Amino acid sequence: MKLSLSNTRIGFASAHFIIGHNKCGKLHGHNYFLNVEVEGEVPEEDDYLIDFSELKEIVMKIVDPLDHKVLIPEKAAHLTVTKDRPEHIRCTLHGDEGKTYLFPEEDVIFLPIRAISAEFLSEYLVKELQEKLPEYELTITVFETPSSSATSTSSDIRRK
Repeated sequence: MKLSLSNTRIGFASAHFIIGHNKCGKLHGHNYFLNVEVEGEVPEEDDYLIDFSELKEIVMKIVDPLDHKVLIPEKAAHLTVTKDRPEHIRCTLHGDEGKTYLFPEEDVIFLPIRAISAEFLSEYLVKELQEKLPEYELTITVFETPSSSATSTSSDIRRK
């Protein structure tokens, strides 16, 4: 059995940059929204796979910390991050950009991925959700725009 949770309110708005990309190397933002699919067996004691409101609550706990933040990839090869002052984060992009950004620390969240792209965000979100719902097969699609998205599954993550 498979169910889907899709709603433009299930998502987050955040800023990011993609190092080395001509257009997306500039600081910019998106209103991301998600489609979450959960697959598994309906338990004998229940008449549903998972309660929709419970699933939405779990997903929102994962994405809420990303909302209205600058997302920084911890594993980016051409990025140096330092604490400039106790309350500021300095991000220096090496290579063609040669840019330096200074952000208030409270506005930044670091993600354990190499780039803040729809592809890596979908992988990150599947990993996070799989920790909360290990008994299910999961698929998450991250929409950067209504027509641009990336999808990752829990089986993709297990293969890595």
